[in-house]
Amino acid sequence: MPPLTGSNAIVSEAFEKLAPFMLRAHQVLVGRERLIHLRKRLAFVLMTTDMSERSRRELAAIFSCPQVFAYTSEDIERIFGFRNSKLLGFQKGPLADAALRALRETFGPAQPEEPCE
Repeated sequence: MPPLTGSNAIVSEAFEKLAPFMLRAHQVLVGRERLIHLRKRLAFVLMTTDMSERSRRELAAIFSCPQVFAYTSEDIERIFGFRNSKLLGFQKGPLADAALRALRETFGPAQPEEPCE
């Protein structure tokens, strides 16, 4: 059984172990406008579960890469140190591939399945 955070949400230990390396390699991007601008360089986007349904629909139409709905904004702050962030992008590369694989094992397949162009 996977461990639980303080908010009783499921976490991916493998993903959390990769987080410091992704930060050091500058593979994690924050900010809606920045992610939209760099959307062709993204391996996947991570949307928090506390994001509004309207925002999810709007962003799903923009990003053609896999979208993972996991964690809360408090978890993102704990893991990455970004306050009040509900949307993270991960640049293409081996670290992002490993992170996506870890998230899929824990939370199931991402939406949609085709990679970014």
